[in-house]
Amino acid sequence: MEEGLRGEAEGQHQKRVALERLAEQHEAEHANLQAQLQRDREDLARGHEVQLKEIGEREQLLSMEKERVTREANRQKELGAALVSQVRRVNVAQEQLDAHLRKAVEEAYRRGKMDAERIATMIIDSGQATKPQTVHKVELRSTGRGVPGPQPLAASTLSETKVPLAKNCKLNLRYFNGSELCKGLGAGFKPWAINFKQQIDLAEQACGHKWPEEVKVSVLGSYLRGSAENYFDGMKDQWWDYKPAVQHALDEMELAFNRTITTTQINKLMVRPKSSTSTWHEHLLYLMAVTNATHAPVAQVPEHLVFHADEEMARTLSTLYNKDVKNHIAHANELAEFAQMFEDNLKKVGKSGKMAATAHTDNQTQEDIRTNTASGKATHGARTGSEKKEKGNDDPSNPRWGFSGLVAGDVTSEDWIIDLGASTHLVRDAAMLQGWRDEDEPEGVMLPDGSKLRTTRRGTLKLRVFVDGEYFWVPFKNASYAPGLAVNLISLGVLFENGCTLDTRQQKYAIVKNGEVVMHVQLKKRFAGTRSRRSRPKDTEAL
Repeated sequence: MEEGLRGEAEGQHQKRVALERLAEQHEAEHANLQAQLQRDREDLARGHEVQLKEIGEREQLLSMEKERVTREANRQKELGAALVSQVRRVNVAQEQLDAHLRKAVEEAYRRGKMDAERIATMIIDSGQATKPQTVHKVELRSTGRGVPGPQPLAASTLSETKVPLAKNCKLNLRYFNGSELCKGLGAGFKPWAINFKQQIDLAEQACGHKWPEEVKVSVLGSYLRGSAENYFDGMKDQWWDYKPAVQHALDEMELAFNRTITTTQINKLMVRPKSSTSTWHEHLLYLMAVTNATHAPVAQVPEHLVFHADEEMARTLSTLYNKDVKNHIAHANELAEFAQMFEDNLKKVGKSGKMAATAHTDNQTQEDIRTNTASGKATHGARTGSEKKEKGNDDPSNPRWGFSGLVAGDVTSEDWIIDLGASTHLVRDAAMLQGWRDEDEPEGVMLPDGSKLRTTRRGTLKLRVFVDGEYFWVPFKNASYAPGLAVNLISLGVLFENGCTLDTRQQKYAIVKNGEVVMHVQLKKRFAGTRSRRSRPKDTEAL
């Protein structure tokens, strides 16, 4: 029995040991679970902090973007308000201008009507007419400065409406064909439509009654040609069904044929250089057409004519340009005439009578050609026996701006040719130079056509000129003597460098310095020059 009890006690002891070990294992697992839970909590806390930080940064960026959008919206509102204000000011100015133009046109119409009535009364009194309303048809044109083309007449005061006779439907109006008057300017329907309404109003005044709208539409169609006529014939019935009035037809035609020109396009049109195939007068007419089509100031016509020419022409024309003239169109005509004369001479350097101091130039050689005064033939300075012929300009009625290679038959030893191409003043007689020194320039001086001429002396030339009833000495420094030269040359380029300009005084060309005339320039057949005088001269500033 004792052994049984002892065995049972041993079994109980083993059970207790097993239970203790199991309890220790549970405690260890519990501790591990607690540690893992703590680590997970810390990881979650760190992740939460990172998310909170990212959310804060995003909220800050969103706030900044909201502020930027708000500022941009406020700026857009300010710009919109400024634009509305500007549009309002422009509309007010346009209304004022329209009112002023309307008043001016009404006044012109009133005066024209009074003149017509007065003329009719005079004719009736003289027994030459019986109906004052059919005596004269008066055409009014607005002459106000800055008025952009023809303006509509005042409202008609006629009350009776009748169909006119066919002969009375003829208007003093050109046909409109829809083609561009000048490239890039459109067909110009708007001013044509204003002229049409003027002529209709004047014709109604001459007839003494109004015309029905269908008659006006019919007359409108009779003055259309080409694409404009085809478009009108295809659309007139629809226009009449929508609104039976000639004004509606004119509005629809204007939508189809009028062209809106932006400021950028205006600038491009005005600065477009002259075409090599057109004359300067044609280029001037083009600039005037651009001015009329865009309502640009007429003062820009001579300005663009001068400063958008090629470099050499712009430099030459700038000496004649005067921005303070009163009649800009007349001044532009003078500039275009001079430019054409200058350009023609560049293209047609030829001979008439004798050829003097001309250098023949081609792509391979440059040879001096001097006049043999005994035979009158041109010979080469380096070679003999060979003659060069150049295409001449034998029209004596056409004046040209002359160069050294173009000497008229009536030139004398006292004549001086004004030359833009020469690089220095040249004399044909060494005795003309004072204080001279010998020089031997193998390369020589530049002539108008790009060739060179050898010179042997350099000094001061004193030229006697007659200006404003008095004689003066005009000294020219660094003038050169060229053996064999047949005519004396004054370099226009050297004069420009010394502050001189080429100007017009009393419709004559003159060399001017510091506002005073140094010498007058005469156009003699094919060259421009001055003539020296022998008398009591006074001294003037050296050139």
